[in-house]
Amino acid sequence: MNRLAIIIMAISGLAFPSISAKAQEKMRLKIQYSPSQPLGGMKNYIDKTSMNGWGAALDRTINTNWHAGLQVGFQDHYKKLPRQLYVDGEQTVSAVQTRSIQVVPVQLYGSYYWGEEGKIRPYATLAAGGGFVRNDLFWGQFNSRDNGFVFTASPGAGVSLPIGRYKSSMLQFGIQYNYVPYRYEDVENLNTLQANVGIAFPLR
Repeated sequence: MNRLAIIIMAISGLAFPSISAKAQEKMRLKIQYSPSQPLGGMKNYIDKTSMNGWGAALDRTINTNWHAGLQVGFQDHYKKLPRQLYVDGEQTVSAVQTRSIQVVPVQLYGSYYWGEEGKIRPYATLAAGGGFVRNDLFWGQFNSRDNGFVFTASPGAGVSLPIGRYKSSMLQFGIQYNYVPYRYEDVENLNTLQANVGIAFPLR
């Protein structure tokens, strides 16, 4: 899954050479750290907060208030259960069960910023697209796996703080809800509440 995320980022990067110098002045690259908390059906399967999450985005300034672009993320959720007895048909198995779910969303998004440039600005954002899912269930040395691609949507909000000599870069703190309608055996939906801490800077 990590390789898949790198490939997606590389494909996005191929767009850079085709962007004119004038257009680059309005382009921004955002990188963020994104821990997340499972909700609903996913919390029943993996309840631990994931501290292994990140995101990156490339967007364009449409005007003073509006930005639009492409974002890619990565979330890794993991839970290890103590050794238990499991009944499978007529067999009883003693095993340590490990649950692992990874999600790589690839989304188009739009953001609206209130206030003036160069000052602290609250913002709201809405993203939608698809997500690559890898679902692994380990029973000791044996495992079962399901790979899928599902619809994803992510509304969110936050605040942007200008930094640097010209206040063209920004520290961003936000929160977003991730809707991921995935179902497979004991897993029902992969919805999470995600915190974002990152930096956005212009491409020049």
